[in-house]
Amino acid sequence: MLKKLFHGMLIYAVGDMVVTGVTGFILLPVYTKFLSKAGYATYSIVMTNTTLMTFICHFGITSAFSRLYFEYSRQNKTNDYLSTIFIGHNTYSLVLFLLFFLFGEPFWQLISPQTAAFPFLPIALALAFFSFIPGLFSLLLRIQEKAHLFVVFQLVSVILIVCSTFYSLVYMQGNIETMLSNLVVANSFIWFISVILISRRFRFTVKFNYILNTLNFAWPILLSYLAYFLLNKYGLIFLQRYETLEQLSYYTFAQQVSLILIIAGNSFGKVVQPMIYSQESINLTHLKKIIFYYRILLSFIALALMASAGPIIELLGSSKYQKSKYIFFIFIAANYIYLFPLIESFILMYYKRSKQIMFTTMGGALLTSIVGMYYIPSYGILAGAVALLVGNLFIAIVNIYTTKKILHKEHLQ
Repeated sequence: MLKKLFHGMLIYAVGDMVVTGVTGFILLPVYTKFLSKAGYATYSIVMTNTTLMTFICHFGITSAFSRLYFEYSRQNKTNDYLSTIFIGHNTYSLVLFLLFFLFGEPFWQLISPQTAAFPFLPIALALAFFSFIPGLFSLLLRIQEKAHLFVVFQLVSVILIVCSTFYSLVYMQGNIETMLSNLVVANSFIWFISVILISRRFRFTVKFNYILNTLNFAWPILLSYLAYFLLNKYGLIFLQRYETLEQLSYYTFAQQVSLILIIAGNSFGKVVQPMIYSQESINLTHLKKIIFYYRILLSFIALALMASAGPIIELLGSSKYQKSKYIFFIFIAANYIYLFPLIESFILMYYKRSKQIMFTTMGGALLTSIVGMYYIPSYGILAGAVALLVGNLFIAIVNIYTTKKILHKEHLQ
C-alpha cells in the first residue's frame, strides 16, 4: 500500500508541478523580469478574480462528479452521466458568461477597485469557461487511475501555456493585456483537445435526475469554494483599499510561492481520494496509516521550504522580492494548517457531509474576514497573512473533531 501511495503521489506531483509548478513558479522569474511590480500585482489580481469566476462557473460540479461517478459506475451508467454533465454545464456556463459580460462591471469594481473591468473581465470569464472541460477530463483520468495519461495531458497543456507566455512577454515584449489575451487563446486549444478526447464517450442525452442529484451534492460545495475563496483571497481584496500595488506584489508573490506546499499535499490527496471513495466501507487500520505517512511527509516539506526560503525567493523573484520573506513564512504555516486535515475532508465527502464542510469553511472565512477587517488597516500585508492562518486553524480543528466523531459512530454500528 505504501509503495502504491508514494508512486502515485510522485506521478501526480509531476503532473501538478507541470501545470501549477511551471505556470505558478517556474514562470515567476519571467513575470517578475518582464512585468513591473505594479504589472505583476495587476496580473495577480486578475487571476484571483479568474479563480472566483471559475468557482462560480464550475458550481462545485467537478467535486460532486468525483463522488457520484462511482455510484453511477456500479450501475454502468457513467457515459450517460458524463454526457449529461457535459451538456448541462456548457448551457449553464454560456448563460453565465453572457450575464457577467453585460452586467458584471460593478461587481468587478467592487472586488478590484484598482483594476479596470475591461478588458480584464471578459478575459477572466473566458479563462473560467475554458477550464471546466479540461478539469473534468483530468478528473476522469484520476478516477480511472490513468496517472501516466494524466501527466501527458498536463504536459501538453503546460507547453501551450508556456509558449503563450514567452511569445507575449519575451518575443512580443507585450504588456499584461497582451499576455492574458494570448493565455485565453492557449486555454481555448486545451479546451478543444479535451472536448475531442471526451467525445469518445459522449452520448446526446440529458438525464434530469442526474442533474438534480449532482446539483443537490454540488451547491454546498460551491458555497464552500466561495467561502474558501473569501478565506484565501479576502486579504488581497481588502488590502487593495489600503496598500499600494508594490506592497500587494510582495503579498501575492509570497502567497504564490507558498503554494509549493499545497501542490505536494494535494498530490498525495489525488492518490488517496479515489482509494477512499471507491470503498464500500472505511478500513480504519489503513486510514490511520495513510494519515500518519501523509502528515510526516507534509511536515518535512513545510520545514524544508521554511529553511530554504531565502534561496527560493531569490530564484523565483530576484532580490527585489526579498521583503516578502516573512510573509512567506506565515503563508507556509497557514497552508500547513490547511492541509493537515486533508484526509479528514475526504472522509467527510465520503459520508456526503458536504454541508458540514460548507458551514465549517464559511465559519473560517468569516473569522478571517473579521481578523483582516480589524487589523489590516493598521498592519497591512502582515495582518492579511495572519488572518488566513487563523481561519485555517479554525477549519482544521472542526474538521478533525467532526471526522473522529463520525468514524466513531459509524464503526460502533
